[in-house]
Amino acid sequence: MPLMFFAWVGVYALGQYVPGAGSILCFAAAIYATRGSRQTIEAFTVLAFLILMGQTGGAAARWIVVFAGFGRAAWDTFFAEAPLPKILWPVTIFSATVLFFAPLTSYMPLVSSLKVVSFWMGVSTSLTMLYRTRDMIEYWLSWFFTLIIFMAVGSAIIYATGGGYGRTAAGFQGVTSHPQTFGPVMAVSTALLLGLVVFSGVRTWYVVLGALLTFGGVYLSGARTALLSVILGFGMAIVAGHLKGYSWWPRVRASLLHPFALLVYVAMIGLTAMQ
Repeated sequence: MPLMFFAWVGVYALGQYVPGAGSILCFAAAIYATRGSRQTIEAFTVLAFLILMGQTGGAAARWIVVFAGFGRAAWDTFFAEAPLPKILWPVTIFSATVLFFAPLTSYMPLVSSLKVVSFWMGVSTSLTMLYRTRDMIEYWLSWFFTLIIFMAVGSAIIYATGGGYGRTAAGFQGVTSHPQTFGPVMAVSTALLLGLVVFSGVRTWYVVLGALLTFGGVYLSGARTALLSVILGFGMAIVAGHLKGYSWWPRVRASLLHPFALLVYVAMIGLTAMQ
């Protein structure tokens, strides 16, 4: 985890402060993605982070990473007979349906069609490569957890120094390029960390601290939909825990008095005051 953390520090520093580094990182990620399934997911994660930062250096650099990962997935499928996940077919059908109607309803058919294609290539490749590395679930949990912690801690440092409001004066954007980007990302991160605390019984200080920081990021971003999703998700977890009382309910019930839950209650009040 420490090495991963400092690797993300390096990616952020290069992308944020070195002109043209975003394109170079994308090219490096594309080359790295051709090495295998694990490397493709890691390269896609770097690309996603650069997109969140707004530092990819242009659309062409993004496409190179996607094509490289997709090409590796296709190569393994046709020449190594690697398995495909069943969920790939609903994604393909959905994408094909949207692609069919896009030229009929869009004001910019070509742009819409390219977005659908990029969506399908990115999602299908990610699902396929994650499926092929499903035996590495502990590694992936550590991988994404480290990224979440870096974004939370890095954003907290930016907030402490009085920064993070460059795009709007009302919403905090953290290490991303916009508050409406930062909020949803922190909401998903909060869900993952809260799931570890409530359902897996992980109560280590850095997981709890991470959950508090990510939830604070959601609140400070001013993204009402993101905050509402966390609140409703927490409520649904309580209901689900009650329905699954033999396994979930004791932990969910205990979590109702957890400091994190108290923050959620405060946020429910504060939500009404957000503009």
